[in-house]
Amino acid sequence: MSVRNLFKRYIEKSKYKKNVVIYRAYVCTPRKEIQDIVSKENQKMVFISTKSLKHIYDRHVYEKKKPKDFYFLIKNIEKIIGRPDRIYKNKPNKRGDFIFVKEMANQTYMCTLEIVNKTELDIVSAYITGEKYLSKFTLLWS
Repeated sequence: MSVRNLFKRYIEKSKYKKNVVIYRAYVCTPRKEIQDIVSKENQKMVFISTKSLKHIYDRHVYEKKKPKDFYFLIKNIEKIIGRPDRIYKNKPNKRGDFIFVKEMANQTYMCTLEIVNKTELDIVSAYITGEKYLSKFTLLWS
């Protein structure tokens, strides 16, 4: 199931903070040079769960009142992960292991990913950010 279909089927028009049934959708497999930054041992496929998608939806649609940002993120999430401009190491006290960053439409978009197992990464969150926030993290690749 695609990210768009996962959203349409389980998240769209859902109420704020409503629990969702957990399903996952394949997003992409980053190119080799990106794979080597994340893990030199195994190829990593990236997935997103309904739980993470709901978190991103609630944050943009209900909390920030910026649904256009949410729809742009979902439409371009594969680009952020598949062809990032930069990759950062996340802080140990934060959820997720890596931050993938992509400049698009005069904005800086980030996607936090966590290692699930030897072959999979899950998207934890995604949103618009700024350089001040990113300066707190260790740059791994650009």
